[in-house]
Amino acid sequence: MLRDKGWKIILCLAGAFGLLMTFLAVYGDEGWRDVSRFYQEIDKLQNKIELLQQENKVLVEEIKNLRDEPWYYVEKIAREELGMVKPGEKVFIIMKRRGLRSVD
Repeated sequence: MLRDKGWKIILCLAGAFGLLMTFLAVYGDEGWRDVSRFYQEIDKLQNKIELLQQENKVLVEEIKNLRDEPWYYVEKIAREELGMVKPGEKVFIIMKRRGLRSVD
């Protein structure tokens, strides 16, 4: 009888210890939840790095264009962003019509 109680106490203590360790592994410092959050943060930062690298490539290309052909690039910006034209050129503005429906 005494032996059975001893084993029951040992099993209960082992079970409680196991539950405590599981709880700490999930919710404790650097537990499963924290590690999961760290991996999510790593993914976000890697995506941000990729976007910044792409933006960097575009900027490097713009710098190269400005150095290699500065007048062409200045003209391109003047035409596209400022709407400037050369003397004698004609500009056609295509406007979208509103309220028209296609008839089938």
